[in-house]
Order: sequence, then C-alpha cells, then structure tokens
Amino acid sequence: MHNHQTRSRRASAALVVVVASVALLASACGGKDDTTASKESNSKETTTTAKKKGSSDSGGIASGILDKASKSGKFGSGEFDSDTAECVGGSVIDSLGEDGAQEMSAAAAADYTSDQVDALVTAFNDCVPGSMIAPTMVSSFYEGMGVTQPTDSAMVECVGNFVEGKTGEIVKEGLAAEATDAMPEITLKSFDKCMPPDDITGLLEKAFASSGLTNTQASCVAAALKGQITVSDLVAAGAPGGDPALEAKVKSAAEGCR
Repeated sequence: MHNHQTRSRRASAALVVVVASVALLASACGGKDDTTASKESNSKETTTTAKKKGSSDSGGIASGILDKASKSGKFGSGEFDSDTAECVGGSVIDSLGEDGAQEMSAAAAADYTSDQVDALVTAFNDCVPGSMIAPTMVSSFYEGMGVTQPTDSAMVECVGNFVEGKTGEIVKEGLAAEATDAMPEITLKSFDKCMPPDDITGLLEKAFASSGLTNTQASCVAAALKGQITVSDLVAAGAPGGDPALEAKVKSAAEGCR
C-alpha cells in the first residue's frame, strides 16, 4: 500500500510539471522571436512594387504587420511569400484605409485597437492558409517539449486543415496570450484532434520517470493513461483547483502499476 501511495504521489507531482510545461508551450507555441526571419521578410517585402490600391504599398505595409504578428510565437515572418504579404496588406487597407493601415504597420501589436485586431484577423483568415503556419506551430511545441517531431508525419497536415480559415484567430490568440496569459483555445483544439496518443504517452512517461518512478513504472502508468488525456486536459488541470477527474485517472493508473 505504501508503495502504491508513493507511486501515486510521484505521478501526481509529475502531472503538475507536465501541466505547467504544456500550458506554457501551448500559450506561446515555443515563443520564438524570430528576428532573423523578420529582417529577411522586411528586406524582401519592402521592395515589393505591386500595389493593391492606387499608390498603396500593400507589401510594405504587410511587412510591418507580419513582423508584429510573428512575435505572437506562432510563426516566423520570413515564411510568407510576397503574394501572401500583399494580400494581407491589401486586406488591411480595405479594412482601415491606407493611412490607418500605415499606422497599424508602425504600431506595436500590444497597442493595436480593436479595429486593428479585427483587420488583422480578417486579413489572415482570407490570405494565410493553415498549411503556411502549421509547420511552425507543431515544431515549436515539440521542440519545447524536447522532441524533434511528431511520431505521425500527418499531424502537421491535420493541424493545417484544422486551422484553415482560422489563422487570424490563431494570431489573435497569440497576442492575447502575450497580454493576459490567456489559453489559445483553437490551438489547443487542433493539438487535441491531431496529436498522436503515443506522443502524449511519451510526454507523460518522461515526466513520470523524472519524478522518481522507475522506467518500468513510468512506462506502465503512461501506457495505462493512453488515449485518456489530451493537451487540453493537461492545460485544464493547471487551472485554479486543478482537474480532480484527471488526477483520479493518474492516481488509479499509478496504483495499478508495480
């Protein structure tokens, strides 16, 4: 009984570590400030000569907007080709007018007005496909957890399909996370749907082993939980009061392993 209680306590302690790590990573998806990519994008996009409206330099406007949006941690601004940048810039011009778009391009993302945020969301939803930001969303999360890539290569495509038409909301979530530590719901749902159960199991096994369980015990507890825990479950467990149901699952799994 004592050994069962010890395993249960250690597994629960490991869950707390996993919860904290996953919540942080889901919020920032790696939180990279890709200054190199941003500089490349600025250099490339500001030379764009195509205009969407009159004398408006939609590509130049977009370079500033994309640079700010990339700092939400969801992508590097260098990932966008000139056509996509021009589309984003042109959409913002349509929403705010040329002067308003220029002001937004120069402003810090944290200072965006509600109209500017709405313009950004519309521009990304209309111009940026899910497949363009999915690779960095996934790689940032996995690299942050100390894993090079998903066990299933189809995950990136799955995430891209899930966020298709919602890339603006992804950026909005990233900006909100920077400002208030809000959890990015769409990002979490995309991982819930697309993340292979084996990867959740591997994450838990690693945490359980580091908490003091033997490798055999850690493997046993993680395997017993396979398919029962999602990324959103782990984040929810980190909320005030935790998630008693999840804690009960971990306790039951730990007590069943020798």
